[in-house]
Amino acid sequence: KTITTGRQSKTTTKASRKRPRPTSTNATATATAARKHPKKPKPPPNPPASLVSLLQTDTVVRSYFVSLQENLDYDVDKWKHEATKWKRLATTTATNNTNTATTNSSSRKKN
Repeated sequence: KTITTGRQSKTTTKASRKRPRPTSTNATATATAARKHPKKPKPPPNPPASLVSLLQTDTVVRSYFVSLQENLDYDVDKWKHEATKWKRLATTTATNNTNTATTNSSSRKKN
């Protein structure tokens, strides 16, 4: 597109108005990888001495933390099984849809 104003003419293109692309594709790959699988956090620090002594002396506090850990283990196992179930269902549904589409298209060709 050329714009003429008096003696000067300006040429503008659509490419000059586009947003510049990132210079590094590595930055984009890192961002994509971060979304797919979160980075493992650092391990927790050692427990304070006061907490260790409390757990050793007070059985009620110790039983509370043991129960908390057991419930956490149960929930993790439960959701792992739930995820496996839904993944299996999605796979079989996708397979069935593919088979149905193939059957439908082949039956249409015969008619």
